Amino acid sequence: MDTLQLINAYRRYFILLRFLSMGFGRIIGATWVITSLGKLIHPSREKPPYTKSWKQGQWTKYLNTTCFTTALLYRMRDFQSFIKIKWDDPDGILTSSQNSGGLMLSYHHPFAYHLPAFIGSIGIEVEALALSPNESPLYPLYTKYVASWFTDTECHFHGGKWQFLYKNKNNNIRTSLVALKNGKLVYSLHDFPNIYPDAKTLPFLLTDKSFLAPEGLIGPATKMRLPISVAYVRWLGGTEVSIHIRTLNSCGRDNRSPAEIMNIYSGILNELVSKDPEFWEAWGSIQ
Repeated sequence: MDTLQLINAYRRYFILLRFLSMGFGRIIGATWVITSLGKLIHPSREKPPYTKSWKQGQWTKYLNTTCFTTALLYRMRDFQSFIKIKWDDPDGILTSSQNSGGLMLSYHHPFAYHLPAFIGSIGIEVEALALSPNESPLYPLYTKYVASWFTDTECHFHGGKWQFLYKNKNNNIRTSLVALKNGKLVYSLHDFPNIYPDAKTLPFLLTDKSFLAPEGLIGPATKMRLPISVAYVRWLGGTEVSIHIRTLNSCGRDNRSPAEIMNIYSGILNELVSKDPEFWEAWGSIQ
């Protein structure tokens, strides 16, 4: 598929899911319709080579999940009227976030852009840090189909904002540092391999391969002895999701180094993808 074909494929996909998303909360079986029709024209419906070792049905599960999450992005303004959330927070991160803020890390998974909105919707102010969508070579060509995604998620940040980073630039993260110092929760879509040339990096292990990941805000957060956590979302079927949150430094009580934090962080992702490789979306970047 050449670039023009890919652009047109995404346009058709976004137009269809934006239309089908109106069924959420209004039509019984809306999720089944969204996933069944969406995966028929999903731009990535053909299995890539890196899925050869996956179990039967895992690629279909990934397609279903991404159809659901893409459609949901068009209904983030009112997601609370139909989405049911199960919270799994044994370490009390949500309570500590409300009291003293902290740093919350997450991986590139199908709910990566929904997650800060879910967190903010329960009354926690969230500052969210992520790679700018403009860094995608396709983004300017289908902007009008996805332009609302970030404003619609941001409206749940309880006063916080998206802060975007750019490749090959000296990014200013002062806003996020000020948010940490002021006791706010900073959500960082923190992944690898590192794409920022001036970034301080740390080793990240995945499936016995070593990569470099940006240290980002992990260093400042450890110096401030703030709670550092990892969070991710799993789709349970229908319109039900579960949000899993785990501390990486005993809610700030453990004086762990950035390297130790990264080691625990990578261990959690390894555990997840060993069972469900479709959970992580960036396999193509490490082949």
